[in-house]
Amino acid sequence: MAIRYISIAKELTIEMRLMQQSGISKLPSEAELCGKYGCSRQTIRSALSVLEQKGHIVKKRGSGSYIANLSENFSSEIAVIVPDRNEYIFPEIIRDLQKTFSEKGYSIRCYNTDGLFLNERRILRQLLEKPPAGIIIEAQNNSLPCHNEDLLKKLEKNDIPVVYLHCAYDYPLSAARVTQDNYGGSYSLVEHLAAKGHKRIAGIMKCNDTRGVERYGGCVQASLDLGLDFREDNYFWFSSEDRRLMLDNNDTPLRNFIKYYLGSCTAVICYNDEIAYHLIQVLSTAGIDVPNKVAVVSFDNSYYSEIGDVKITSLGHPAHAAGETAARSLMSLIAGKQVGSIHLPWIITERSSD
Repeated sequence: MAIRYISIAKELTIEMRLMQQSGISKLPSEAELCGKYGCSRQTIRSALSVLEQKGHIVKKRGSGSYIANLSENFSSEIAVIVPDRNEYIFPEIIRDLQKTFSEKGYSIRCYNTDGLFLNERRILRQLLEKPPAGIIIEAQNNSLPCHNEDLLKKLEKNDIPVVYLHCAYDYPLSAARVTQDNYGGSYSLVEHLAAKGHKRIAGIMKCNDTRGVERYGGCVQASLDLGLDFREDNYFWFSSEDRRLMLDNNDTPLRNFIKYYLGSCTAVICYNDEIAYHLIQVLSTAGIDVPNKVAVVSFDNSYYSEIGDVKITSLGHPAHAAGETAARSLMSLIAGKQVGSIHLPWIITERSSD
């Protein structure tokens, strides 16, 4: 019964916030709650006792239970921690998070780490001092050692629900994960290119997060399985700093890729659409036609795949899947439910880059 009544108390807390917004202050009767949750009267009384102890409800003899002022003792804020909220994939995800959470009476607040673990550490300390209802995090540089494990463990100790989006740390152990099958995605892109006759494929992958490492792994295995001419020196690893240079119109990293890594490859798999878009511009400047001389494919199926003269073949997810899935997962954790890892499905959109 213990786990059940705690779970019911958490679910009732969410329901009470919506009731309060609708101007409803009185909870259903114990009998009605027993029917709704399919449990005994004792379980409902235990759940109501938890809410009363936390100051969420007030019991009136002979009248029932009434909602207290939740805003005084229960946070309605969801924290969203990302390396850069302005990075091209995040505005849409944040809008989807806002929409989904607002329907349940919650607001979101975004925190930027700028890819620095000390910034992340400062944010986590701030959230531990004033806990939100839950946290969504995209782990940064997670192919490197994590120096904030002590604070991440404290989130679990303080019963703060966490959902990782895209990239995850090892802690907290109770965190849910909404991730991508990066290995399988890159494997399918190699299959796609091989079916078009490409025998030697290059790649540009990010070195400081696990998405890049996993996507590289899929490229390697698919190339070996399909008998392609795989060579490690055709793969270029870039960092977050290389990305900043690229966005500042410094194309040195991409020119180095063309000069030292591309070789006789006839196709390139890029870590994301942003890289693919800029690579196509640099290839064009170098007189290399896409797709007639070199095909370019990538991940994300974002607006970057459609804004250039050459439209990019790209793997993406169903519309709104990332934000809505992360929000639903966190709401389930807040309600005391168990949530496992969720892999977002890939959908390939073929365009003119091959």
